[in-house]
Amino acid sequence: MRDRLDRATLRGRRAGARNPFGDGALVVFCRWSGDALDIIVTQGDMITTERNQPGGVTMGDFNIVAVPAKVEGGVKSGVMVRRDDVFTISGSGRAEYDQTPRVTYPDGTRYINDKFAGAHVAATVLPGVPVGTLIARVGTGPWFAAGCCQTFCAQEDGEITVAYNDRAGMYGDNSGEYTALIENHGKPS
Repeated sequence: MRDRLDRATLRGRRAGARNPFGDGALVVFCRWSGDALDIIVTQGDMITTERNQPGGVTMGDFNIVAVPAKVEGGVKSGVMVRRDDVFTISGSGRAEYDQTPRVTYPDGTRYINDKFAGAHVAATVLPGVPVGTLIARVGTGPWFAAGCCQTFCAQEDGEITVAYNDRAGMYGDNSGEYTALIENHGKPS
C-alpha cells in the first residue's frame, strides 16, 4: 500500500480545498468505483488522487469538508450538481450532542457512557432520522440522509450542503465533527 501511495499522481491544488484535520495531517479515503480502487490522499491544501487500474483514469469533481456538529444549517461542499447527475456522499468521524456525552456516528448510531444505545429519533431537522446522522441537500431542496456512504441522483441543480442532524435551535451544545467526501460522478452513461 505504501508504494501505491508514494506513486500517487498529483492532480494539483484545488481552489478552496483544505484538510479539515489541520495542515500537517494526512487523511486517506479509499473507495471502490466499478472494478477499480480509487485512493484520495490529502495533506495540507494538496489533494492527490489515484485509480489502481492502468491508464490513470481521473476521478470526477469532489471535495472533502469538515462538518462540525455545532453548525446549524450545514456546510457548503463546493461540489455542484445538475439534475440527473449521480453523486456520492461518504461520512466518517464522531461527534456528540447534548450536555451529557452522547457519541454519534454518521449513520445515526449512538453511544452513551461508551455503551451502544441504538438510534435516537427526535423532532430533528430531517424528521424520522436519528440525531447525529450525516444529512445533505442539493441547493435549497429537502434534506435527505447520507449516513456513512450513499449514492444519489440529483433531482435539481445546485451545490451540495452537508450537516449534522439535530433538533433546530439545539446545535449549541454539540461538539466534534464528521468528515464528508462529496463526489459528483456526472450523468450516467
